[in-house]
Amino acid sequence: MKYLRILWILGLLLGVASGVWGQSMDTIPKEHILTLNRIAGEYDFWKMVFSITAVILAIWNFVGLKFFVKMKAEEWVLSKIAKEADLKVEHVKSAVHEFARIAHLKKKKITVISENIGQQNNVKKVFDGCGFSSFEWKSIADLPGLVLQNTDLILLNDQPDHPLIRVDIESVFEKFKTNVAYQYFGPKNDLPIGEYRKKHPNINLGLCNSADRLETGLISLLKII
Repeated sequence: MKYLRILWILGLLLGVASGVWGQSMDTIPKEHILTLNRIAGEYDFWKMVFSITAVILAIWNFVGLKFFVKMKAEEWVLSKIAKEADLKVEHVKSAVHEFARIAHLKKKKITVISENIGQQNNVKKVFDGCGFSSFEWKSIADLPGLVLQNTDLILLNDQPDHPLIRVDIESVFEKFKTNVAYQYFGPKNDLPIGEYRKKHPNINLGLCNSADRLETGLISLLKII
């Protein structure tokens, strides 16, 4: 009879377990908790088992089960995509990882320095269209007092109607020599980029004179800083 009662208690515990897997612990009907506590109270050992089991199930419900379901769901989605695209799952995972990485890089801060003041549409169009979300606009006139705050990359926007002279470009390099990458964006193909790289070996510098290539140039630099 004693063993039957013990088995009955365990049966009730398993019943609670199956219920907890489908709902959080605070949604178990109060009368069930009172009944289980009363039964478990007859055996100190089984009361301890009940308490430990309740804690384990709560942790499983909020952490383990959700993580397990999330991982299984992700695996199923990736497998489905791979099957539809006739690709290996590893290739799909790699593509998703790279997509997430680029999305993260586009959140890094870019400071745009140009000759004129305020926002420039030629760059803003690229930022908006390509998903860059953290940037600020500075004029070369701001350089003497400019302090970079969490800037990862400086974009030198050399617009044809508001050109940056070479001495201004070099003054930016001299002021910010480390912990930031540079992307020159403009029509000048005669800038001594090789000379700049030798003179400032601690900075990464890219050159782009076409809007359709600016995104690629920015991402390439953001990957290595």
